[in-house]
Amino acid sequence: MLDEITMQRLSLIQYIYESAMEESRKPEPFGLISILKFHDSVELFLDLACDKFGIPAKKTQQFRDYWTELEKHLQNQSLSEKRSMERLNDARVSFKHHGNLPHVSSIEKFRVNVTDFFEENTLLIFGIEFSKISMTYLVQNSFVKTLLDEARELMEQGARGKAIDKIALAFADLMLDYRRSAITQGHRSLFSFGRSVRNLTSSDVNNNRQLAEFTQKVASSIEELRESMGILSLGLDYQQYARFKLLTPYTVLYSGSEHYTVVSPTEAGHAPSLEHCQLCFDFVVSSAIRIQSTDLEVG
Repeated sequence: MLDEITMQRLSLIQYIYESAMEESRKPEPFGLISILKFHDSVELFLDLACDKFGIPAKKTQQFRDYWTELEKHLQNQSLSEKRSMERLNDARVSFKHHGNLPHVSSIEKFRVNVTDFFEENTLLIFGIEFSKISMTYLVQNSFVKTLLDEARELMEQGARGKAIDKIALAFADLMLDYRRSAITQGHRSLFSFGRSVRNLTSSDVNNNRQLAEFTQKVASSIEELRESMGILSLGLDYQQYARFKLLTPYTVLYSGSEHYTVVSPTEAGHAPSLEHCQLCFDFVVSSAIRIQSTDLEVG
C-alpha cells in the first residue's frame, strides 16, 4: 500500500504527463514545448523511484544513471523504454540549451514512448497501474475530494447514474467554495458579475403574462451569462464546461443549505456512458487544480 505522499507525487506526475499530452497536440511550433513537460514527468518519476529504494541523488548525476541504479533493486527486472527516454533527454537538452527545434514527428514518437514508459514502469516499481492513479490527491478541498473519490468508486462499480450525480455536486461545490473565498472586505464577490435575477417572478411585472414570460427569458439568459463569465474568468476550458453541463444533472443550493443538491437524481437508464462520466470527472479535477493555482489576494 502506497502512502499518501507517494500517491500525491504520482498524481502530480500524471498531471504533468496529461498536460504534456494536451500540449503535444497543439499545432507547430507550440506543440514542441511538450517535450519539456514529457521529460519533467519522466524525471520526476525516476526521482520518486529512487526515493522509494533509498538511492541518493549523488548517484544519479547523469540521466542514464537512473537505469543503472534502479535496476540494482528490481530483482533481475529492467526498466522499459531506456533507449527512447535517452533520446527524449537528448532532444530536450538540444531544444532547451541549444535552441534546436525537434521535428513534429519526434513529438509524436515521444508521446507513444512516454505513455509506454509510465504504463510499464509504474506497475513494476509501485505496484499500481498508471491509469489507476487518481489525481484527486491534488484536490485541496476535502469535501470536493470526497465526492470525487466516491464518484470514482461508483464508476468502477458501473453505477453511472450515481457517479454523474456526485461529479455534478463536486463541481457545484467547488465553484461555490471559490465564490465564497473571493469575497472582498466590502462583502462583494469578485466573481459575481452583477446581482442575480434568478428569483424574478411574474408578480414583479403585475401579472402581465407576455411580459412575465419575456422577463423570465431575460433572467435566464442573464444567469447563464453570469455563470459563463465566471468560468472564463478562472481560465477554465469553456468547451469542456459546455459539454460537462450537457452531461450532468441540474444542481441547486437551497436556502440555508451549505452544499448543493441534485434536483432530479439521474436514473441508470439515462446516465451518460462511462467514457462521458470520466470526461466530466477529469474536467472537475482539472478545474480544481486550476482554481487552486489562482492566487487571489483581497485585502
